[in-house]
Amino acid sequence: DVGKAKEDAVAALALQPDFISARLNLALAQLGLRELEACVQNCDWVLAREPENAAALMNAALAEMEMKQQAQAQLRLKKLLQAYPEHLQALEQLIISCYHTLDEAGTQRYLNRRLALAHDLTGRWLAAMASIPLMPQSLSEARQARRQFMRDLAQLNDWVEKNQIVDTQGLVVQEGISPFYYLYHGINDKALLGAYGQSCVRLLSHIQSRVSQGRALAQPGSKQKMDAGYATRPCLDRKLQPLRLGVVSSHIRSHAIWQDKIKGLYHCRPEDVEIYTFAIESQEDEETRYAQKHSAYF
Repeated sequence: DVGKAKEDAVAALALQPDFISARLNLALAQLGLRELEACVQNCDWVLAREPENAAALMNAALAEMEMKQQAQAQLRLKKLLQAYPEHLQALEQLIISCYHTLDEAGTQRYLNRRLALAHDLTGRWLAAMASIPLMPQSLSEARQARRQFMRDLAQLNDWVEKNQIVDTQGLVVQEGISPFYYLYHGINDKALLGAYGQSCVRLLSHIQSRVSQGRALAQPGSKQKMDAGYATRPCLDRKLQPLRLGVVSSHIRSHAIWQDKIKGLYHCRPEDVEIYTFAIESQEDEETRYAQKHSAYF
């Protein structure tokens, strides 16, 4: 409960105003609640006393990236790397920030450093996702980058299968790199996005298996324990099982992306489709409650 964590940190600081750990916990809670300016202020309070505090530098940088203050965020991340040259998360966030500020040289430089330290799933994933520049200089460059992306994706899938990778927690990188902006390149990416989607399904199959286990056959009111709170409905014939659609977004709220691309899924949902909603942002409003009402699981 991020809200409760914030309350506890505030209470601790009321008792001991110079308690650095409580100040860091408060900043972390504020980051989770998207109280970004307050988060940066508390991180700066810590940094005034401990200039190389890794948690303060990282959380302030994450908040500034959220606020699109990329230059300041990069300065903090570089300072963090000066003190801790093998800080993987700092390198990951620099890769992401450089990508979004169209710094292709910086993106590649920090990718090389990240992969030299750990040639793991997160590093390989970021490298594949960064294959296609955010704003290609020409249609030819965009097409060539897509060919490279498909090669990188195939190699990543092969590596995952050969190494039997099942832990994908590190794949969730805040404000990461994804094919979202490819839409604006004016190219038919149906095949590319299909391959990308299949890779996501393969990498997250272990999570899917837990969802399936959670859908144990149980009548409403049954004492049978449900896994992770997943809603279920009696279904003795697997042929009658509804199609399950998962929606993962930080925009399950009043937002242009919600109105333009997501809400219609709920509004036009056929009876034989169940929507499982994963809202990865704490902001809520009437649109959030609309999604919750029309979800089999929220």
